[in-house]
Amino acid sequence: MPTLRPATPSLVAALAAVLSLGAATRVAAQEPVPPPPPTPPAAPAPAPSPPPAPAAPVAPVPASGEDERQVLAVVERLFDAMRTRDTAALRAQFVPGASLATTTMRNGQPVVQRDSVEAFVRSIASAPAGLLLDERLRDPQVRVSDGLASVWVHYDFYAGERFSHCGVDAFHLARTTAGWQVVQLADTRRREGCPGRP
Repeated sequence: MPTLRPATPSLVAALAAVLSLGAATRVAAQEPVPPPPPTPPAAPAPAPSPPPAPAAPVAPVPASGEDERQVLAVVERLFDAMRTRDTAALRAQFVPGASLATTTMRNGQPVVQRDSVEAFVRSIASAPAGLLLDERLRDPQVRVSDGLASVWVHYDFYAGERFSHCGVDAFHLARTTAGWQVVQLADTRRREGCPGRP
């Protein structure tokens, strides 16, 4: 059986050092960690700027009697050109790409037929020779504001002396560098209920 020797002073001192280090570590672990220094408060957000004041409404340029006369003159030139079959003058009353539409009833159902200016001009040019295509206008109503105008006018259409149909022409026109021109023309067509017709 081995003999136990008493611990030497150096061994006791080393052990005491390890134990004291462990105690110090445990104490250090139990000490609270100091909080981080406080963050300075953020600068207050700038106050929102007030919304811009609404722009003053732009008053439309009032139509003059001359404007209304010029607008109606375009419509009259268009039908004068149709009567004389002047296809160049007919085209000149429309802006490029203008649209045409006709609303009718077919088999009791409403129908909208779209057309182009070129198709319209071709139909006028190809009508039987000597046949007068006469669209007679009644009660035109003209509205003009700035560069936009409208004409609402009743009409009776005659092929030669024969009554064909009646309806309403609704024009939208725009002021262009070439003057007032038609941008859209829509019409209604019917044979019954025409004013002045049986």
